[in-house]
Amino acid sequence: MLSAMRLVAKSWASKILFSFLALTFVVWGVGDYVNRQETTPLILVGSGEITTTEFARAYEDDLEQLRRRAKKSLDKETAEKLGLKQRTVDILINRQLIHQAARELRLAVSAEFLQRVIATDPNFSRNGAFDPQLYEALLRQNHLNPADYEARMVHDLRMAQLEKGIKRAASAPSLLVEDLFRLENERRSASLLTLDPAQLEGEVKVTEEALQKRLEEQPESYATPVRAKLRYVVLDNESVRADVIITPEEIKAYYDEHAADYAGSETRRARHILAKVDDPQQEGAAREKIAQAQARLKKGDSFAEVAKALSDDPSAAAGGDLGEFGRGAMVPEFEAAAFTLAEGVVSEPVRSEFGFHLIFVEKIVAAKTRSVDEATEEIKARIFEEKALELVYQRSTALEDQLFSSGDMQGIAKESNLRYRETGWLTRDEAAQSPQGIESDPKFLEIAFSTKSGERSALTELPDGRFFVVQVDEREESRPQTLAEARPVLEKHARQALARQEATKILQEALAALKQGEVWETAAKRHGKIKMEKLEPFRFGDTQNKVDPAVQEAVFKLRSAAPLHGQTLETRTGLALARLDAVHPADLAELEKNRAQWQKEVGEMLGEERFAAVLQEMRNQTRITIDQERLKKM
Repeated sequence: MLSAMRLVAKSWASKILFSFLALTFVVWGVGDYVNRQETTPLILVGSGEITTTEFARAYEDDLEQLRRRAKKSLDKETAEKLGLKQRTVDILINRQLIHQAARELRLAVSAEFLQRVIATDPNFSRNGAFDPQLYEALLRQNHLNPADYEARMVHDLRMAQLEKGIKRAASAPSLLVEDLFRLENERRSASLLTLDPAQLEGEVKVTEEALQKRLEEQPESYATPVRAKLRYVVLDNESVRADVIITPEEIKAYYDEHAADYAGSETRRARHILAKVDDPQQEGAAREKIAQAQARLKKGDSFAEVAKALSDDPSAAAGGDLGEFGRGAMVPEFEAAAFTLAEGVVSEPVRSEFGFHLIFVEKIVAAKTRSVDEATEEIKARIFEEKALELVYQRSTALEDQLFSSGDMQGIAKESNLRYRETGWLTRDEAAQSPQGIESDPKFLEIAFSTKSGERSALTELPDGRFFVVQVDEREESRPQTLAEARPVLEKHARQALARQEATKILQEALAALKQGEVWETAAKRHGKIKMEKLEPFRFGDTQNKVDPAVQEAVFKLRSAAPLHGQTLETRTGLALARLDAVHPADLAELEKNRAQWQKEVGEMLGEERFAAVLQEMRNQTRITIDQERLKKM
């Protein structure tokens, strides 16, 4: 619905909007902290530019975030297939457009305001106060100096002013709020006739002719995979461990430079009582439960007793005990409350994504700084990684020369302390499952299975800093299989396909009968494997109800006047027919209890829509030039 209301701004309308927005900001003087050292632009955005250095830095940051989310190594080619490069380009262009608009409106940040923002950042605080040494140490750790960091902060704060102002200009009409509440909270109950094709596989007959035909029509699906016998060497940190020397002076210098890492942080031991809210309609009951808990605590009941009796959290059995935790362990609303309470104090009700909490801080554990002796082993490991990375890179140059002048990979490996391995016959899938970590790396697989028999690859660096060279001793190309060779897989696939065809036919016959007026229960008896299922009321898009997404979408398209869905549904567990049994309208009385929150959230959604529309209009009105050739090479 919101997308249907998207605001399509014209250039004059955008100018009026920006002029209006300028009045909503507090303007703290004029200044531009952005300092560019590179003059060659990769992307021109109106009067501004994005250099290759800026793009490379942003791209590497995005790639590292993607790797952390994926929790595995991810090479740049795979990232590019996922569209990461274009995403980075779009983000940088949008930032440049917002930056230019902010400058046009003369939005600026005073030194006093910047100082206040930095001084109140909890990352730079120790024992509740700003710590200049911690500030500088954290910046050094991230390869920044205060001037560069503060320049970025000014840039970001100005853009945040503009974005906030555009979004704040949106307001949510009451009728729209009510419509959205109805859509989100309407529930529907339905009935299903389901049939799992797997249950029919024993009933279908697979003929020799069908197998032969399938093999002829899809020969590539039943071809043998490429196989190869490989030998390879790996240059990594272990190859240079014996050459890395770490002195006590280096350990002390590292400790001093990274003091923030060893400063420790304050932790808290707390209990809580949770009144869970899974559905907006439960909010009223949750508030009542919290009020009951507060009343009992006021009478003198212990927090643990009340938690055991009333809390909806699994910790209730332990009296609501959450143990000891630091910052970042809890959801933001909970953390903010827990870390502002004094010891022995119970909070007012705190709303989080889980519901309402009462929080009781039993103990505040002060931050404890680890000594250099306590941190020595950890520091040695970190210094080793840094030194080893440099040594591995240096050694890689020598390794290239050795490999060029000699074909004895095993001898070179022994001489240079490299990891050496010879494999038996391997397919790509088998290598991907190998316990030898490097063999499952996407870059290794790509090179190993694209190198010809008898040839050796170039020395290749992986994203984690390892280097490898792989030689293909023997290689078997893919070839079509005979019927006898492919029979096991062919029979399995053919049986599955025939079973699905038969299941589809059975349900289509049942559907035709239902359309002619046959009773639902009678249609369910048309085949012994058809199951009848009753679905309790569910909301569209609710992931907790475990209703198949295809069923949800079908049921919410139906009307009470025409309750039968006219097609067979493909679900995660097979095939199904669906019938709408009842529509349960949303209770607007529940909206009234939380109208302010709904008004706020819908306003924020409209604000996002407005911001996207204004940003698109800015792109339409700005000349943007991208050096595609240079971008491809990056």
